[in-house]
Amino acid sequence: MRIKFLEDRKPHVAERTYVLERNLLSPLRKFFSGRVLLRIKAEDISAYQHERRRAGIAGRTLNMEIGVLRRIMKRAKTWSIAAEDVKLDRENTGDIAKVLTREEKLTLFETAAMKEEWLVVYCAAVLAVSTTCRGIELKHLRWRDVDLFERCMVIRRSKTQAGHRNIPQTPMHSWHWHACGSGLNSSVRAAPIIMSFPPASKTLWTQLARKRLGVQRGAA
Repeated sequence: MRIKFLEDRKPHVAERTYVLERNLLSPLRKFFSGRVLLRIKAEDISAYQHERRRAGIAGRTLNMEIGVLRRIMKRAKTWSIAAEDVKLDRENTGDIAKVLTREEKLTLFETAAMKEEWLVVYCAAVLAVSTTCRGIELKHLRWRDVDLFERCMVIRRSKTQAGHRNIPQTPMHSWHWHACGSGLNSSVRAAPIIMSFPPASKTLWTQLARKRLGVQRGAA
């Protein structure tokens, strides 16, 4: 089940998709080991879902596993046998997270700046607010991706291909990058940005948050 499917998929999907499907296929292969695709019925898929739920797997993950199985069975022209009776699980139905006000964000950032051990997470949070970057984009951002002359930063790793983009910097952003990156040599140009902020940059981050959020001192 596994090798042929993955070999056929690799030329047509992104590397991250290939790795994801390879991981999703592992429990499927273990459960259906030795089974012929033609003999996999809806009740067999239901039994697989029941076992995975008992193992504590989230609905989203389980649905993605069934999605991989569906693609394999479609390729073998056997999915139609079970398709009508296969039911997907409910995914995350929790409440949408509350959006913080400007004053609440500023209070959060100022509180986070109070302790040295919070600095990395604090800087990442302010950078996310300032650039709208996703978590994965921040984790893979490097100093070499920040062009102080062209006043832009390049996102090379994102959730989707469309997320690869250039983000223009305002004059305030350029000043901020200069201040945070001062003293860095070429040996750390490939280092993750959020892991190399100097302690002295906390005041700069607070000023960045104030300017970005448009809140004056004492408003919160």
